Amino acid sequence: MQSHNDVQLSYTMLHDLLDDLQRRTLQVFGCPIRLFVHGGAVIILHSELSASSTRRTTRDIDYIRRAFGHEWRKKGVYDAEDRLQSCIEATAHKFRIGTDWMNADADVALPFARDPRGRIYDPIYYDSKQPNNVDMNTIYSSPGLTLISVTMFWGVSLKLVRYRKEDPTDIVAMLRHGT
Repeated sequence: MQSHNDVQLSYTMLHDLLDDLQRRTLQVFGCPIRLFVHGGAVIILHSELSASSTRRTTRDIDYIRRAFGHEWRKKGVYDAEDRLQSCIEATAHKFRIGTDWMNADADVALPFARDPRGRIYDPIYYDSKQPNNVDMNTIYSSPGLTLISVTMFWGVSLKLVRYRKEDPTDIVAMLRHGT
């Protein structure tokens, strides 16, 4: 199975992949899971952002693995990341695309912060799980899987760190949408 995905994923293809993935995750986890995502897929899947952007394809969906793992470790599940990766790989195999069609490669560069008591926390995850962000930026919802975009502030920040040729129009769309 190839690891690198070279297939450009449209809105329809992203939904087909996610529909398959959610069936797998529901079977493996026995309940819905949620993932916090960022990058080009957010622009395509978010109804308001896609309306103000020319982007129509992406190569992948970037998700925050460490946030997913944190949520499941709090529930006493310590192999959730591996279970999810198996589901991602099975979906890739079915659609004959690279296994990194959904990945957390950017996690290594994501910041941590300290709260007023000096405890380390994940500011992207903390901001993204707030009810107002969940309400405004849930971009995919099904019985087994929900995708929530990181806040637009963090989305723009992550785009600026990595900066690619399609990023200026993505950034403008996110700034117009706000938080």
